[in-house]
Amino acid sequence: MARKPLVNSDSFKAGTIITDTEKDKERVQKESELTKLVNDYIKFKAEYDEYDAIVKALNSQIKKLMMDSNLDSFSTPQGASVSLSIAEKRSFDEAPMIAWMKSENVALDSIRTKEYIDSDILEEAIYNGKIEAKDLSKMKEFEVVKKTPTLRINKKKGA
Repeated sequence: MARKPLVNSDSFKAGTIITDTEKDKERVQKESELTKLVNDYIKFKAEYDEYDAIVKALNSQIKKLMMDSNLDSFSTPQGASVSLSIAEKRSFDEAPMIAWMKSENVALDSIRTKEYIDSDILEEAIYNGKIEAKDLSKMKEFEVVKKTPTLRINKKKGA
């Protein structure tokens, strides 16, 4: 027995009325597709993780062996070529350097103070009513909402 057609705003598809049965078929089809995608994801993610661990270990071993051998390039008889470059990134241990600069009066104008909002203190001020409603309303204009979708897929144990 066919179901009665629905007549609400999301019942129309290319100018035709979709029945409950058609919606059920569409839902089942989407669930089936989603199930296949999730199962494929789990399968390939497990393979990826296994190979990723192997590749990272091999990468470390190759780097170490080349550095120990003082090699910056290498070619295998099979035609693979490997090159190793070492980039230096320099920075300062800032706390003791700033203390030294202040004690010796060296380039004090290069020392900066970073301004930021202490969320804990702001929250406490709001909670204790130390900020007026009009100011709270204005603060809302500065609010930035960042949404980050996170996908977690877990494989059942033994499955």
